[in-house]
Amino acid sequence: MGTHPSWHQVLAAVGVACASIAGCRSDRSKAETQGSSTAQSNSSKAQGLETYCKDEPCRRYEDAVAKLERLAQPGSYCITAETGSCGEFRYVEYSSGYQGYTQYFRASGPMVGARTWSDVEPRRDLGTVPSCKPIVERRLCVTPDSGG
Repeated sequence: MGTHPSWHQVLAAVGVACASIAGCRSDRSKAETQGSSTAQSNSSKAQGLETYCKDEPCRRYEDAVAKLERLAQPGSYCITAETGSCGEFRYVEYSSGYQGYTQYFRASGPMVGARTWSDVEPRRDLGTVPSCKPIVERRLCVTPDSGG
């Protein structure tokens, strides 16, 4: 069996992939891009959120945090795992370097939107994805590049 890539190798691969995608910025800011996600109607975004949640019910915030804690275990491919607030919403964000998501929740708990991406599929916005500045409250996977 092969060995796992080092975090340096993963970050280098992500940097190369990021540089080839329009609108991607290395400062991890959520750059808004033009294209199909902005042309998508609110009803199709809501339908997309239901599809996103079909295998497991649209989680409440507490459930998403519990899943994030499982994904961010030592030795995992965790690049980013954080929770925080974004305007009136709370969010959970995860990235393995190859795929990732940000899920948005009302203060009362239910998911209202999600942003997903992978190295083989374009970014998708589902449901309500707010345009606000995220404020990190908790980092779960700490890597040399995450500031921890």
